[in-house]
Amino acid sequence: MQYRILWIDDKYKEFDNFLDTAATKQIEMLCFDNATDGLASLKSNLKDIDAIILDGKFYLDANDAENDVTSDKAFGLVAKYLDGEKNKGNYIPWFIYSGQTHFAKESHVLVETLGESAFGDGRVFDKNIIEDDEFFNTIISAVKESTAFKIRNKYSAIFQIVDDNYLGKTEEDRIMTIIKNLESSVDDYKSNDLFTPIRKILENQLFIQIDLLSAFRNNNLV
Repeated sequence: MQYRILWIDDKYKEFDNFLDTAATKQIEMLCFDNATDGLASLKSNLKDIDAIILDGKFYLDANDAENDVTSDKAFGLVAKYLDGEKNKGNYIPWFIYSGQTHFAKESHVLVETLGESAFGDGRVFDKNIIEDDEFFNTIISAVKESTAFKIRNKYSAIFQIVDDNYLGKTEEDRIMTIIKNLESSVDDYKSNDLFTPIRKILENQLFIQIDLLSAFRNNNLV
């Protein structure tokens, strides 16, 4: 089974052994040294990322990377975005993997604020202590317990048609909503929670067919 993990760390290029261990675990690593580029990749691939690793301190943008200027602000920017997505129901397991003393060994205000509900199990993983194998096993266990990961694997055949050749990637959120409701242990969920996304999908497919027919007519193909 393949996993995709986004890693933001200003020194990621120095961790060849870490990346080699990831490969043995069937993990594809998407690596960035700054928050701006990392967030851009995350936002465009949000549904395809299984977990996220953040260093305690890294570059805010490419300009800071060029000038070797790291800051806590970069970490805060990404952490707040992830917390916001969690509140929208788009939780992705994420982990702090740092060698910085104030993250790994001392208290940090943002870490304390977010707490265990936001990342991992509330732990800050110390680069200088934890073994790579143990770290990745912890991540994989968390990924396997995430609702989105379970649904995508259980209903993989359905998600194979959620691409631009069939339903279209824009329908993925609605498909996920439908399945989450069907999988819910709550018997009295509102019918709108199930039928509204189904109706939206059908409407969109109808509009697509109308546009396609119109395009054929404009080109004298029908």
